[in-house]
This record gives sequence, structure tokens and C-alpha cells, in this order.
Amino acid sequence: MAKRRVRTTIAHEAGHALLHAVLYLPTGQVTLLPEPAEQPRILCKEQDFTRTSYDGKWWEYQANLAMSSLLLPRTLTTAALRDYVMTAALGATTLPIQHRQMAITDLSAIFDVNPVVAKIRIEHLFPVV
Repeated sequence: MAKRRVRTTIAHEAGHALLHAVLYLPTGQVTLLPEPAEQPRILCKEQDFTRTSYDGKWWEYQANLAMSSLLLPRTLTTAALRDYVMTAALGATTLPIQHRQMAITDLSAIFDVNPVVAKIRIEHLFPVV
């Protein structure tokens, strides 16, 4: 379980690095750790470390999408879900609501990720309409 959490956290933070580096560019900071004389520019606040659930911040939503994409690539994920997916009108694929929880459980086990990662990826690839 700890291994899953570490990988999830690394992928989430990689999502920030990929998508949100521009938020930090004006500082001129090019290393992970700032020079001792500099005041680091940090986007997160103390309450970010004490929250227990997603609170709607756009940058966290984007980092979560990146995290799920990095850990569950589209081609492999859709192949793993082939038993749950149905073809709808005009060839579109859908994942019926009644199969979602089992699909989340299976995907989580197959890729050894937290169920929340599988849920985010499934919601993105197969939105409920």
C-alpha cells in the first residue's frame, strides 16, 4: 500500500511539473532547492498539507488527470477494461455505471495503483453522460 502511495504522489507531482512549471518561472529558480539567500516562491499553503480530500483547485484537478494518465496509459487501460466496455451508438465506447466499481477494483489491482487513481482515469476515459 505504501508503494502505491509513493508512486501516486510522484506521478501527481510530475503532473504539476509537466503542466504548471510556468507558475514558477518568474522566480528564475532552476534547481529543486532554492539558494539559501532566496525566498522560495511556493504555491501550496499550510492547509494544503492538512486537507483530507480534493477541494476543487484547478491545478490539483489537472495534476490528478496527469497522474492517472501517467500510471494508466490509455491503450493499456482500455485493453484491461475490454470486458466491461460496451459499444454504443456510432461506435462510441461506454462503461456502464453498474460495472464501474468492479472495473475500478480490477484496474487498481492490474496496475497496482490506488483505487482513486483508477476511478479518475475511468471517469476521464468513459465519462457518464
